[in-house]
Amino acid sequence: MMRVLQSSKSDGFVLLVELLLAISILMGGILAFVALLETVYETSGDAGNDMETALFADAVLSGLRAGSSAAAESNLWHTYWNDLRSNGVPLVTPVLWGGSATVIHAYAPDISTNQMIGRGHHSGTDNVGVDHSLRYSMAIDPDTVYGSNTPGTRVELRVWPGADGPTSNDNAVVFYSEFHNAGGL
Repeated sequence: MMRVLQSSKSDGFVLLVELLLAISILMGGILAFVALLETVYETSGDAGNDMETALFADAVLSGLRAGSSAAAESNLWHTYWNDLRSNGVPLVTPVLWGGSATVIHAYAPDISTNQMIGRGHHSGTDNVGVDHSLRYSMAIDPDTVYGSNTPGTRVELRVWPGADGPTSNDNAVVFYSEFHNAGGL
């Protein structure tokens, strides 16, 4: 004897509810994954901005240190810092972002914008079109006297990522360095 199973309308309704529940759980998982991707994208962008800011500050402060050391050996240390502070003597950064050096003007304390266009420094290949914009201001205090009456200069470099946006001190990345006059070595 053979039994025949009959389905009722309520069985079809239960199946439909189970299917809708499964689809809604799946959609919730997909939405959570998309939200995670957005967070990852924002975090990687912030990390890229931090890297470019640090590279820029390192290039500027290294250029200042090299210029200050050369000026001290030539007994032109005070002249170097006073000219830099008052006339905005350009600093040439290493060729990290393009085929030619980027000139950084040290007009303290105005906010300047620097845009680097060229090949990507991170891959070693010619990725033409890599853009990075930074805003910065530099405060130079050339009349600092350290212990043992050693003259020195304090430099504070404030950097904001991007070509535009707020430039309050709250969202600036601040780099500070001191330069001592060692005299002719």
